[in-house]
Amino acid sequence: MRDSGDTITRLDRYEPELNSAIPGDERDSTTPVAIAQTLNTLLLGNVLQLSSREQLMQWMRDDKVADGLLRSVLPDGWKIADKTGAGDNGSRSIVSVVWPTSQKPLLVVIYITQTPATMAQRDAAIVRIGESLFSTLAVYD
Repeated sequence: MRDSGDTITRLDRYEPELNSAIPGDERDSTTPVAIAQTLNTLLLGNVLQLSSREQLMQWMRDDKVADGLLRSVLPDGWKIADKTGAGDNGSRSIVSVVWPTSQKPLLVVIYITQTPATMAQRDAAIVRIGESLFSTLAVYD
């Protein structure tokens, strides 16, 4: 991460321990802005070799776990590559690159944490955020 210029994001542990999401614990943490900048660097920049960028992008396009989230409300003709996450303490996230039909790629990062909401409720919140975002952006597409 540091080689990509990200001085905020921390990866201290492996799965599944890194999903603890303990309030105030800086281990395995980031911010939406930091991870969006890192996504931009890794997927749309030149830090990775072309073959590595393409592989990472393909993994994110093939992410079937995300089908019920932003993908479910993506406007026709738009494309998406995304990765979901979940953890303790009501944590749920999605990081994505979205390609509207006639605009440059957009980075969409949604983090939810420290909520008593069920996983289904957190997923529904992400869908509602996506609907609002995409309907607003579609006006300009």
